[in-house]
Amino acid sequence: MKLLFSSMLLMCMLFHMNSHARPVKYTFTITVVTRLPVEDDSLFLTLNPSFFKENDGEEKIYAACGTRGGRYVFRINAAAPYGYFSIKQKPPAGDPFHGRQPLIPFIPFISNYFWETGDDVTITVTAPLPESIMMAGNYDYQCSYAGAGFSKYEVKDKLDSTRSISPDYHLAYWTDTSNSSFHDPYSFQINASLQVLDAARASIPDFYYQLCKADVITASYGISSYFFRLKLGYDQLPDKPMAKQHFIEAYNRSMINRLAIPVSQDVLPESARYIEFICKKVNFDNYIKYGYENPDANFKAITANFTGKLRDRALVKTLMIAQGSKHIDTLYQYAATLIHDSVSQRMMGRLRSKMPGLAAYDFRLQDTKGKYHKLSDYKGKTVFIDMWFTGCSACAAIFTDAIKQAEEQLGNESGIQFISICVDTDKNTWMESIGSGKYTSGNAVNLYTNGEGFRNEMMRYYGINALPSLMIVRPDGKIHRFYYNRLAKDLESAAALVKTLKAVGGM
Repeated sequence: MKLLFSSMLLMCMLFHMNSHARPVKYTFTITVVTRLPVEDDSLFLTLNPSFFKENDGEEKIYAACGTRGGRYVFRINAAAPYGYFSIKQKPPAGDPFHGRQPLIPFIPFISNYFWETGDDVTITVTAPLPESIMMAGNYDYQCSYAGAGFSKYEVKDKLDSTRSISPDYHLAYWTDTSNSSFHDPYSFQINASLQVLDAARASIPDFYYQLCKADVITASYGISSYFFRLKLGYDQLPDKPMAKQHFIEAYNRSMINRLAIPVSQDVLPESARYIEFICKKVNFDNYIKYGYENPDANFKAITANFTGKLRDRALVKTLMIAQGSKHIDTLYQYAATLIHDSVSQRMMGRLRSKMPGLAAYDFRLQDTKGKYHKLSDYKGKTVFIDMWFTGCSACAAIFTDAIKQAEEQLGNESGIQFISICVDTDKNTWMESIGSGKYTSGNAVNLYTNGEGFRNEMMRYYGINALPSLMIVRPDGKIHRFYYNRLAKDLESAAALVKTLKAVGGM
């Protein structure tokens, strides 16, 4: 009897332990109802649990579990109790992105809804708004919300509508030294957003209220534009010490208002916009101080002024901004010794895949005739890889201004190989673009991601979600440098690109 009791007790203990070892599942349900012309099985819900970066390559895609008569039901089991999701669709025939992107936003300008476990919300999408309203900058479709947790979605909708208030951009410039005032060009947007939040405070979770408040106060809707214009205004000042001193004093006063955020410190690390804001602010502050971009000084400022999760995420964001720096590898190694936050560590892993000196991903892709090519096939050569898609104006510009001419100049160099990788999802579109000569030429090896677009294994390995993306691979198969835009000095012109490629190959 004692043996039987002991056995039963042991089984109960094991069951209890196993039940605690099981991962907790968080669930929510979203139903989309629309009378708009949508093809069956063309709507999807994309889920990203990370607040830190809304599209960090970890996006999960879910098809509707039930579709009938314009009603799409998504029942989601997630690993976190809250996060962001978007509703997307396959680009229909006639859409500019048809054949270029696998998925596009279904509801323009309305994305990254905040969800919580237990939500059971119906989003009803009706006809587009009148053209006059769309021209004013408002969103294109009318949406209504109902069900458990619907208030968060309604507030998100209203916050997005505040973008129709145009910032007074010219106020960001400081050129009149006789005027001692400085106006934040986004103050009207910020105030409008705060009014929306305060009116809805009683109906939304406090965490979401504070998160939105941190977003709108620090970021509004133009972080990059805001600091770009500040830098431009500062550079255009007369070369007089007093003029720049007045500018700096007024700028600092405006920053006090932005950074004095009356929200919980636990919320700030979860605000992607707040993190981006402080990183751009630190970068601009050091630009004023040193007269040039100084990633090393940015790192020191962040480690000195922030701690914990917020510091870790700001360091990773700073690394992302400094991708073009020659010191990126040193900065990465330094950050790796400090960072403990799991989300930041995952992002560090993605950045690590692009670090100079690491072995480049050995892709296997098809050319126009169906022949497979691997990167390792070109070992012993310096390889320039250009990743693009049809309709990307920046991709076309960098090809026309630098790559095309470099290909022609290096046509007889057997030690250099140009590879062009297209992420279009339609093969015919890709073939037509090759023929157009806008994005690539016959001088390069033209490869295709087999209709997978950004879901292709190579794109996922590097965490690529924006184009153009370019890289140079050394003859030993290791990364020389990864590029995200044409601003790098190596890519300023065909001559600069030719010089870089020859130097990498030891020519």
